[in-house]
Amino acid sequence: MPLTPWYFPNQHAVTPEPQEPAKPEMSEREVRSLRRKQANRDSARKSKLRKKVEVEQLSRKKEELCGENVGLRAQLTETESRVTDLQSKNSSLKEQIQAYLNK
Repeated sequence: MPLTPWYFPNQHAVTPEPQEPAKPEMSEREVRSLRRKQANRDSARKSKLRKKVEVEQLSRKKEELCGENVGLRAQLTETESRVTDLQSKNSSLKEQIQAYLNK
């Protein structure tokens, strides 16, 4: 039994049934407008998803290229060091040849 207000002790509390407001028929123009709005929302959602996927792919590619860059820089440093060493050996050998020829 529902609680009754104190000022109506012998009556049951009755809550009226909520009534849905009458929905007027929508015109064809309103229907098209709603469809267009929904299509625009769907298009925007798809565009955001495509952009998110693209950003994620670019982020992965960036990480891959950064790693490759680190490796290439290390390889360049090693190659430059090797070139310097070979130039030094080449100069030394040229000096030895010159000294041999001058005897």
